Amino acid sequence: MRLYEYLDERRGRTINEKECRELLDTKHNKAFEGKGQIFRGVDGYGDYVYINPSKSRSPRISANTHNYYTLIMDNSPDWKQYPKRSRSLICSTDKSYADNFGDGESYSVYPQNGASIGVCPGGDIWGAGFYKGHNFGTIVDHIDDIINTNSIGVEKADYDYENMVKIFKLIDKKQEDVYVEMKRYFGSTKVFFENYLDSGKTFLGFIEYILNPIRCGFTLVKAGDSIPNDREVWMSQPCVMVKA
Repeated sequence: MRLYEYLDERRGRTINEKECRELLDTKHNKAFEGKGQIFRGVDGYGDYVYINPSKSRSPRISANTHNYYTLIMDNSPDWKQYPKRSRSLICSTDKSYADNFGDGESYSVYPQNGASIGVCPGGDIWGAGFYKGHNFGTIVDHIDDIINTNSIGVEKADYDYENMVKIFKLIDKKQEDVYVEMKRYFGSTKVFFENYLDSGKTFLGFIEYILNPIRCGFTLVKAGDSIPNDREVWMSQPCVMVKA
């Protein structure tokens, strides 16, 4: 999950116990009474918090890693049923893991009734999506290696979706030149690039395919549903958080 990798934006406010109880008895009662325990480690708030992740001033952008997977998850038709990753609250179903973030104390998180919750196949999204030895973490590294070749000559392509698509089309156009460089200098990225060439897909289509939520083992549940332990989860609907 690497919560520290995201820019911190105040999307919530501290509320009093009375307001918290009213919300948990009404708009958030399914999660409060349900079986799906969710936690988040965060500091700067009181005991009770109301937070609406979709109302952040700007989309959440990965600060210390590449943002390609977020752009795919936000824009690919394959992910249209899932909450927008850039407008979501990233949490865990493992309290001990959530305790590692914020001030060392986690909050129980109760999404609004009807909220869709994306569930990773493991405790951290970076370990998801294995495709011929590549997972979310290595895939974004390979993309970065490819766009940094002399043939493409771009330092970053993940500022926004339109820019990323533009650069990916350039990879399709110059795939032969890129492959010459791959054979000279790159190891695992060369194999990854060969997987792309063998797929017969555009580079965008290839990335969308290997990051497909069903193929990667992601699931979608509703607020109050049971969720396995040790899963990274995310949701974009309003949530009530209570210090655990």
